[in-house]
Amino acid sequence: MGLKRYLGRIADVMAPHLGDELAYHHTATGTDTTVVGFLKWKSDENDPIGRPTKRQRIPVMRVQNLPWSEDDVVGDWITGTDDVEWYVNGALTRASGWTDLYVDDRGPRR
Repeated sequence: MGLKRYLGRIADVMAPHLGDELAYHHTATGTDTTVVGFLKWKSDENDPIGRPTKRQRIPVMRVQNLPWSEDDVVGDWITGTDDVEWYVNGALTRASGWTDLYVDDRGPRR
């Protein structure tokens, strides 16, 4: 799958949830460890957080609470695998298994 189509697929699934509370759960460990944040768009991996561009729309999770040290996750990608389930406002999303989210530590914008 090409990058444009891949990002478009993410955008189609996640766009209705922009600004909603987001969490994910790693099923392989059997624990309920979650990251909670607010989904925003990031225009490009190397650009500041901003409005989506026509070229790329990458979902970004603005972190509210981290279960790990911030050094372990902030500025990195959280990549969905078969063992990861994504939740929006407590509901399992269809994005499980292939969604990549970039973690930004500045918190949700008001």
